[in-house]
Amino acid sequence: MDDTIGFEKNKLVIRLIEKKDLELLRQHRNDFKTWHNLTDINLIYKEQQESWYMNLIQDRTKKYFMVSGWVNNNNIVTKEDIGFIRIDEIDALNRSARIGCDVFKSFRTQGFGTKIMDLACSYGFDYLNIHRLWLLVVEYNISAISVYKKTGFIQEGVQKQALYRDGKYYNYLMFSYINPKELCENNPSV
Repeated sequence: MDDTIGFEKNKLVIRLIEKKDLELLRQHRNDFKTWHNLTDINLIYKEQQESWYMNLIQDRTKKYFMVSGWVNNNNIVTKEDIGFIRIDEIDALNRSARIGCDVFKSFRTQGFGTKIMDLACSYGFDYLNIHRLWLLVVEYNISAISVYKKTGFIQEGVQKQALYRDGKYYNYLMFSYINPKELCENNPSV
């Protein structure tokens, strides 16, 4: 059964998160290199992940998708789940939403981050009719910041000393990306 939702870009495709994905997502979330960059550093139990999923499928202000792509491993090309995207805090009135993406550990440093974020932004702009996408990123997550800038995000603010890690406070950087098709239409001075 093909569970994609029919949105594809850069040879990547998104599909709905299903119960079968929960353990992979939980393992990813509990990995040090993932949670070290998040606000909440509590590790997730299996039951918590299942509860999260049940709430997610009922919440119309959140869109979470698995991202699959064609991966070449020793000249064998297979379709694999390489990460996920999230679009939440969807504000329909102001056409704004928070966005994020994660690349699973075995696919990092292969260029998938930029492709996944580009896919997520296109879906937000073209299918959800979002005008402004925004995100927060901790200042030491240099690889994520690079991905966001390549995708078109611009830093617009700083939350000073908002994250405590390793005995020190770090800033959260706020980035936004205005739908390029609407940037000049609605505000010619920009």
